[in-house]
Amino acid sequence: MCGRPYDQCTKEAFMQYLGIDNPQVPFPIHILFSNNTSEAESYYNQTTFLCNEPILSRYENKTACGCLDCQKSCSPTPPDVPDKKFTIWNLDGWFVIAMVGSVLLLSTFFLSTFTISKLRKPRATEYRFTDTITLIPPVNPQKSSGRMKHIRKSTEQFLERIFFRLGLFCAQRPYLVLTSGLIVIASLSCGLIKFKVTTDPVQLWSAKSSIARQQKDYFDQHFRPFYRTTQLIIIPDDQSFVKHTYLSPPAPL
Repeated sequence: MCGRPYDQCTKEAFMQYLGIDNPQVPFPIHILFSNNTSEAESYYNQTTFLCNEPILSRYENKTACGCLDCQKSCSPTPPDVPDKKFTIWNLDGWFVIAMVGSVLLLSTFFLSTFTISKLRKPRATEYRFTDTITLIPPVNPQKSSGRMKHIRKSTEQFLERIFFRLGLFCAQRPYLVLTSGLIVIASLSCGLIKFKVTTDPVQLWSAKSSIARQQKDYFDQHFRPFYRTTQLIIIPDDQSFVKHTYLSPPAPL
């Protein structure tokens, strides 16, 4: 390890072997050993800091590491509290509300239809908007065909009246209907002007105020953009093994 037998290896010999005694080093490193210290020259004996502590020294001032690199910097997670389920009569609360609302709406519809049909005076002649035959034949006033058929007939006539007027309006004013539809569609599609598809993974997965994003922006600004490295392994066609013996020359004493 020191270029000499292990019993002759000392810390000075090891440092010299790493610096100038080993011919395999790329450049020589001259290490000076001294025990004399003064105010101008002193050993580098600085205080170490934990990853969640800021570095405050005369050499550098840095903030603590983020949660991504230091687990101690992460804020404590809140305790897992089970959600309180909204129930009514030991059933799902929203399901009960939906069922009650549906029953109330249906009851109001049928009750109002029945009341209107009772209060409306019978007409001498029934007005027909079209010459088409209705699905339900007209009710003979002398013969009662039941309340449900009367309700169905009233509902059908009401829907016929509404859609007849709507179709008549659209047929008489086609340009107004088409223009109004185009204006409504165009106004609702104005948000597409600012629509932007983000495909950059940096923009997708890191916030602008995060420490990792700030450090990356600093690196890109002062050095060059960082690209993900790709490892390429090249192997020869001849896979036969070659034995090579390397002998390190001994360091001079």
